[in-house]
Amino acid sequence: MNILLVDDEYISNFINKKLIENIDASIHAVEFVNPEQAFDNLHFLKPDLIFLDINMPVMNGWDFLERMAEEEIDYKVIILTSSVNTIDRKMAMKYMNVIGYLEKPATINTITPYITQVLEAVA
Repeated sequence: MNILLVDDEYISNFINKKLIENIDASIHAVEFVNPEQAFDNLHFLKPDLIFLDINMPVMNGWDFLERMAEEEIDYKVIILTSSVNTIDRKMAMKYMNVIGYLEKPATINTITPYITQVLEAVA
């Protein structure tokens, strides 16, 4: 299973990668602090799941999701953000490939159900 971590904060990616490794050491997690680079590598990496922050400079999470929609890229996405705004939550769910919305910080308990769901789907 391949997971893509897209967050402009290096420490968030580092912590989330460690959480994922604690859930299942066989999961390959790739971190990007630059969302444009992450987007440019989607077809190469073919992630089973993307953890995506909303508030990032240059290309924010909404821009990332819009480009995915425009190019008909349907990788599964979990929004992982510090935003507690209910408007953001509602807006995220308008995207067909968004399967969840989590507030930072992620924990093993909050991300395990999504990883399990995707692991079962790719098995």
